[in-house]
Amino acid sequence: MKPRYWAQAADDADDVPHPPAAPLRAYRFTSAGGRAAEVVDGVPRGCIFKVGFDGKVVLMDEGHHLVRPNKVYESQLKNLRQYVESARNSVFVSCTGSMEADSSAGIENQAMSDEGFLSSHHKRGLGFPRQIPTACADGAFSEELEGLVQREELSGHSLSLYLYQAIRVQKEETPEQTLANYTNIHVYSGSAGQPTCKAQIMKYSNCRPKFTLAVEEVVTAAKKGQKSLVMVSKRTGYKAMLWLLEAAAKKHGFSVAEYDQLADFNSTENRNGKNFMVLILTTEHGGESIQAFCVRAMLLLDVPTRYADLKQRCGRVVRCRSHEDLPEADRDVRFVFFVAEMPDCGQNEVGAFALWALCGYWNGPKRINYSSEPDPEEITEISEAFSQSMSRRRIQSLEHLTRSLPRIGIPKLLSEVADPAEYPKSARRLQAGLQQLLDKPESIAEVTEMLPTTTYDEVKVEELMQQLAEMAPALDLVRCSAIDAGFY
Repeated sequence: MKPRYWAQAADDADDVPHPPAAPLRAYRFTSAGGRAAEVVDGVPRGCIFKVGFDGKVVLMDEGHHLVRPNKVYESQLKNLRQYVESARNSVFVSCTGSMEADSSAGIENQAMSDEGFLSSHHKRGLGFPRQIPTACADGAFSEELEGLVQREELSGHSLSLYLYQAIRVQKEETPEQTLANYTNIHVYSGSAGQPTCKAQIMKYSNCRPKFTLAVEEVVTAAKKGQKSLVMVSKRTGYKAMLWLLEAAAKKHGFSVAEYDQLADFNSTENRNGKNFMVLILTTEHGGESIQAFCVRAMLLLDVPTRYADLKQRCGRVVRCRSHEDLPEADRDVRFVFFVAEMPDCGQNEVGAFALWALCGYWNGPKRINYSSEPDPEEITEISEAFSQSMSRRRIQSLEHLTRSLPRIGIPKLLSEVADPAEYPKSARRLQAGLQQLLDKPESIAEVTEMLPTTTYDEVKVEELMQQLAEMAPALDLVRCSAIDAGFY
């Protein structure tokens, strides 16, 4: 077998490629275009850049950053672009595997096009691990594949807090992205460190239903000696997930690595999790330039909002020779996406109406004081009773409910599902919602459209599936145009 690195090869080995004879230097984008490369009075600030870019062969990976600069490093990347453009007698090669989102179709947009050619390696070689249950790192995704998507109902605290936030988004017309936090944990991620909030997260599984499933997956893999990678955004509960993993690690005898321990996690000695069994990364860190070796289970707690995000995140564990320290039979990686869903009683418009009414959409305070709100279990219990009452009467829509209310009577319905003597606040809120249907029957269509029967996660899954359906034929066209189409 050939050595992996030049340093491991014998000096007289004939079958080992040698490094180029000319000086070889590697720089970060930000260094090559940063302060050290600035020229003052004809002399660069940093001596390492004294020879500039003239007469060089310049290879740039992830070259799309140069033509579409990230705003965070915009000044350095613009400087680097200027240095490269002004260089004399140089060869410049820019490589990227990321498709640009900009459209250059039409004569008026020709100036936006980046010259170059397409190479299409549409099949991975033998050095890559197998992907289970499908090739997510290559952009494949389907809910129909067994084990790929694990759904968990919101309940108790997680359900009520999600509904309060959904009502706020609706009334204040704030960005719905804030709901992503509440599909993971029952409090705003910035408040998770407060003693009371942290205690609830650590004690009650219904405060973080998706996280509970993910921890169970990590523990199961650890018992088999399989490393895991968990990815979750800072804004949707990274710290809370870290606490839960550390608690599980202490109980089951393994260790948790963060981004700073990435090199130790990837070491050959740690191929079976001897030092670190699980690595947790933020989605902000888990993009380009990151790679995790010998990972057998990748757990994604946030649904990717873009097709490119799906490939980038999953691609962190599917690298060339990333699993070669493992036996051939173990060179695979399993992907799991966790999705929060509404409880059964809230998956239709009648049940969703009850949940929103009980959480105060029609008769609640402008500013929620959670300590004075109905108990989360009370909300769930009454909404389930309301749904069962509607089911017995074969009422399946708000329009049908509105027509039936004069005959049934609001007091009678309330006595069946929310006794005013026992649940005064919940009864008042439900009554206000029912009265709204009677008083403004013309608004039923608007109310029906407003009421969500799916969570933010479920909406993003549908949008991701739609993106995949649109991208598949486009990618086929791109691959057909590649200069090496059909070679692989």
